[in-house]
Amino acid sequence: MAHPSLSFTPQAIDPRTWCCRSTAHAEALFALVQAVVDRSKPAAVVMPNPFYQIYEGAAILAGAQPIYLNTTAATNYLPDLDSVSPEVWNRCQVLFCVRRPIPPVGHVARLLKARLALADRYDFVIASDECYSEIYLHEARPPWVYWNSTAQPVAIVLNAVWCS
Repeated sequence: MAHPSLSFTPQAIDPRTWCCRSTAHAEALFALVQAVVDRSKPAAVVMPNPFYQIYEGAAILAGAQPIYLNTTAATNYLPDLDSVSPEVWNRCQVLFCVRRPIPPVGHVARLLKARLALADRYDFVIASDECYSEIYLHEARPPWVYWNSTAQPVAIVLNAVWCS
């Protein structure tokens, strides 16, 4: 977790303090949900659909309601954050995000800003599953986790990122 005002470039990440090893991708995703969800109040975990099964299982076993955001041609295969009611956002404790191979140009920055604004407003953790971060078009411009489409660094706020 980083301070809300913290902004950095990839070179500033110290793997001794910013990285945590796990036995596998799924176990880390599962453990985050178990650690974050507060069972003392109604909880929701919001995830794109289709989704990685561990998101749903982790939510259910943490006592949270899985909320599915269908990604269809009608939504340009992106989750429609505006379709989620304020009541659900108030219960949201984790928002799963998935980087698909070659995300549509321009959508990454807009979705990132929307996710960060929602996390700030409703106080939930963004779990960014960067499972396809190694797949990109231009060798000279590799993507960086949670950077916008213009390659400008952004602040990391209440955020966990997984890379394969």
